[in-house]
Amino acid sequence: MSGGNDEYKESMESIGDIFTDIAGVVEAQAKLRCPYRNRHDRCTALFVCGHQEPAPDEKPQKAHDEEPRKARGETPPKPACTHLGGNDYAMQWTQDPLDGAT
Repeated sequence: MSGGNDEYKESMESIGDIFTDIAGVVEAQAKLRCPYRNRHDRCTALFVCGHQEPAPDEKPQKAHDEEPRKARGETPPKPACTHLGGNDYAMQWTQDPLDGAT
């Protein structure tokens, strides 16, 4: 019966090693890539960041628009993230809320 316990213990150690390796990769990547940058290179932060730029597909609000986007229930596009990695992305963060995020 102890043979089954040994196999179980070995399997659990193997799984633990796999998760340790995954955690190491994630930790290294977290130092380079902002956690608010999504897979479409858009910023999902609800605060102002120095790496934000207007979304490339964002259509500016026309001066003659009678009803602003917010009043029409439209969500403004998320800003583009211009962070290229490598440096401390958090240095560009502010405590100012992003327009429309409150």
